[in-house]
Amino acid sequence: MTTETVGDSNRLAATPITEFIFDKGMQQILRASVHHDSVVEPADLDGIVSVNLPWQKPRSWVSLLRPTADVVPYRSQGDDLVDLFGWASQEGFDTCLLHGATGVGKTRLAHELVRAVAKRGGAAAFVAEFDDINSEARDSLARLTRLRHQTLLVIDYAETKPDVVRRLIESLSQNEDEELPVKLLLLARSAGTWWDLVRTRSTMLDDVLHDARVHRLVAKPLTADQQIKVYIEAVRGFAERLPSIRECAGQDWTGIAQRLAASSPLYDRTSGSPMACQIAALTGLLAAGAVGDDIVAQSTRDQLLAHERRYWLRTAHEFLGVDKLPEGLLDDLVALVCLYGARTRADALAVLAHYAKRDEPESMGRIAEFLARLLGHPSDGYWQPVHPSSLAEHLVVERIHAQPWVIIGTLPHVRDYQLVHALTLLSRAAPTDKVLWGHVASVAKKHRHRMPFELLAGAAVAVPDSRGIAAVIAEAHRELRPAQRAVVAAFSGKTPSDQARRELWNLYSQAYSNLPEAQLRRAASRAASIQELLSIVRPGLTNGIGAGMEMLPLVSDDLDTLFRAFAEGGEFAEATGRGGYGYNEYAVETTRKARDAAKRVVGRLDELSPYRNSFSKAPGVLDELGPALTELASEITDIRQRLDELAEDFGAAGSD
Repeated sequence: MTTETVGDSNRLAATPITEFIFDKGMQQILRASVHHDSVVEPADLDGIVSVNLPWQKPRSWVSLLRPTADVVPYRSQGDDLVDLFGWASQEGFDTCLLHGATGVGKTRLAHELVRAVAKRGGAAAFVAEFDDINSEARDSLARLTRLRHQTLLVIDYAETKPDVVRRLIESLSQNEDEELPVKLLLLARSAGTWWDLVRTRSTMLDDVLHDARVHRLVAKPLTADQQIKVYIEAVRGFAERLPSIRECAGQDWTGIAQRLAASSPLYDRTSGSPMACQIAALTGLLAAGAVGDDIVAQSTRDQLLAHERRYWLRTAHEFLGVDKLPEGLLDDLVALVCLYGARTRADALAVLAHYAKRDEPESMGRIAEFLARLLGHPSDGYWQPVHPSSLAEHLVVERIHAQPWVIIGTLPHVRDYQLVHALTLLSRAAPTDKVLWGHVASVAKKHRHRMPFELLAGAAVAVPDSRGIAAVIAEAHRELRPAQRAVVAAFSGKTPSDQARRELWNLYSQAYSNLPEAQLRRAASRAASIQELLSIVRPGLTNGIGAGMEMLPLVSDDLDTLFRAFAEGGEFAEATGRGGYGYNEYAVETTRKARDAAKRVVGRLDELSPYRNSFSKAPGVLDELGPALTELASEITDIRQRLDELAEDFGAAGSD
């Protein structure tokens, strides 16, 4: 911009964009135009950060509950935001782990901190799911050691991203300007085994994270008056946004909100958390506004899901051209998305094919795309679950209880990362649900080589409560080696030995990593499981097939002799019936040949009988072998594709 009258000077002055964005006058203009506060994010890190703009036109009621929707004003419980802002402004690099149960407000608090740091001119953003092999991601990662502005990066669900956490800590801690405020905020459900493994992964990480902050966020129970205040605030906030949703257009939501706020709010106050108040406010508004038919449900979450189904049905009508679907089908489909996710369309199709018990690429493809559009295309995959996560977890558990095929029919056939995603979600949602984990254990017991000990143990590291996974291991993998028993003891809370710690880190990083190295380890593990699978029947089956190839042609010849003897015997009987006694000697010879052939058949079949057990086991083994080989092929294809992309990038760089 020029600092003098236009035409009177050729001198230009550079002004940071943040001075415009956070100017009060400009903020008013922008809010009037785009209907939300503007967000500033670091452009030089766009290869690894996500854009968290509030949605201008929410697709459905549930989307209004996202932290980025910013419908309800943030209410600080204590000094958490002030303390974190002070921490983020201190000189040098530091890491903070903020952990707590679902619904306590970790993500909302982090969004407020990001906004506060950005308003002060800092670079602040959430870290996206990125691929180290991607050239844009590599460029952004390289800049992490050459930062020139205060920087705050936030990793949500950090316990499921060991490689990302390790990579960012190693890079950020080596920034050239050691006095520059550079901070990494980790959000997680717990600070358990996974955090201990990350901190002690190397001497460098141990030194850097020695004095890292660890803070447990606990939602202080609201008093009755506080709950009502939060409830009324939420009612008014949602009333402003509901008209932007098609089904809600044309109603006087302001008036409805006033009447609802003036009445005594009736909802389940047993939780007392801000999120519970918001869900109650939204369901109360929808009920008071008579959106659709009356809903009878026991909990506010069930009520909200019942309203959300209307959005699902409307989208199904528009995209699939159907007005009515079988009872529970939409819930099952959305539960599958929440349970597994899908990085690619092919992975989504595979889940649907096994759920539906048929493979129809065209129709399944439309359903897969419908679900992707229904819940929103994420930047890091094809399917994205329902948000907030507590609602997704509630839906998945409810559907598995109502329709066990949702998990029994699909779990043996999904990709490794989808299996880990499912185990993680179920461990968060219902770690002690015996019925639910009984279904998982039955699948694991039948498909041991599809759900190996290594994958189960790796997934157990990151969850806040591993009792469900431990029960599955106990049921499906009963004969554990001493090293495996040490691993189970370690993720169950006992202090691990150095050897167990190293093994646990390898399993943990292998389960949750998407790097080629981890994919290669998974492929090697898959190949080893296939080898073990074949060893069950290989010696007997191989020898049996060899003996069969030698014996069965001879048996076939003997059976042919028997067939001719029976045919000739029929002719003999017919001839003797007409008085043809000349056939008598011929009949005796034919009968002798048939008798000898029958004896040879019995003897040769007896020689094959020792291989009976191998052949009886073979169908089950082959049922296991098919999915295992398919998964191995998929892993190798993914690795090859990613390494080809990397080679092309390096080739292009070398030619410049």
